[in-house]
Amino acid sequence: AYGKVIDSDSFRLSVIGLDEPGVNVEVLDSRGRTIFEESITQPEAFTKVYHLKNLTVGEVSLRVTDAKGRTKNLYL
Repeated sequence: AYGKVIDSDSFRLSVIGLDEPGVNVEVLDSRGRTIFEESITQPEAFTKVYHLKNLTVGEVSLRVTDAKGRTKNLYL
């Protein structure tokens, strides 16, 4: 999983190399609280752009968990 800042309130999440479809994406605030969560069932790989309201990219982090339970934390 990779994150790339687009501008101060947008970022792109790219996930590649999935053996099984199913990824849980959590957007966390600066205190580690979940402010948005979604499940994506795209097989193999996907890219998605997220737009933030009332927050900047520097104020959030991501937790990406695949179907096998592997987790990666991303700090943008």
